[in-house]
Amino acid sequence: MRAIRRSAITGLVGALIWSPARTQQVATVPIDSGTLVRMDLSRTESLRGRLLRKFSPSDTTLTFCRYPATPCASMAGPHVQTLPAAQVTRLEVAQGTHWIEGASLGALIAGTVAALFISTVGQLCEEDCGAWNRKFALGTVALGIGVGLAFGSQSVGWRRVP
Repeated sequence: MRAIRRSAITGLVGALIWSPARTQQVATVPIDSGTLVRMDLSRTESLRGRLLRKFSPSDTTLTFCRYPATPCASMAGPHVQTLPAAQVTRLEVAQGTHWIEGASLGALIAGTVAALFISTVGQLCEEDCGAWNRKFALGTVALGIGVGLAFGSQSVGWRRVP
C-alpha cells in the first residue's frame, strides 16, 4: 500500500513539474510576420490574427492584428494587440482551406438527393426517362460540388506549430 501511495505521489509531482515546462514555449520554429495564426489562451478562449512581427521561440510577446477585422494600417492602430507568449497555450498557423472536403461533401449530399428524387419521381414517368434522369443527376451533383466548393474554400485549415 505504501509503495502504491509513493508511486502515485511521484507520478503526480512529475506531472506537475513536466506540465509547466511544456507550456512555457509556444513555438519551436520562427513564424514570419503576416502569417495568420490561431491562439488558444485557455480551454474556452481562442483568438485569430495576423502577426505583425516575426515571432521567434525566444520572444516573450506576440504582436498581431485581429482577424477577421479591419486591416491594421500601422503598429499603433486600434486593432493591434500585444499578448504575452506565456498566456498562449496552443499556437496554430493557417494552412490552406477545406475546399476538397467541401466539394466531396457537396457531391455526396447532392448525389443522394438526386438518387432519392429519381427513385421516387422516376416511377411517375410514362415513357423512358433515362436521358432526363442522367442529366438531372449530373446537374444536381455539379450544383452540389459548386456549393460545397464555395463553402469549403471559406473554411481555413490549421496546422499546429511544432
